[in-house]
Amino acid sequence: MDQKIKAGKVLQNVMDHFQNKEFTSEQLKEVLVKEFEIELNDLKFVNCSGAEFNFLELLNFLVSKGKLLKKEDKYNLNSEFVCSCD
Repeated sequence: MDQKIKAGKVLQNVMDHFQNKEFTSEQLKEVLVKEFEIELNDLKFVNCSGAEFNFLELLNFLVSKGKLLKKEDKYNLNSEFVCSCD
């Protein structure tokens, strides 16, 4: 069964675990698997509008919206544009 996680929860995990530090997608995967106690393949992510994403699609979406900044293979939270959705 697929579990749906809101994008805001992912951003909250980024804030909680990485604060202002750069991180890779692999590091974020590890955090999410541990946090939600489920394999990443079984997770679906949804934005505030209800659109569904897999993990890589979510990262690309968050970058396109300016919520995450990407430089080469590293990400960083853009705290000015964090989602307020629960």
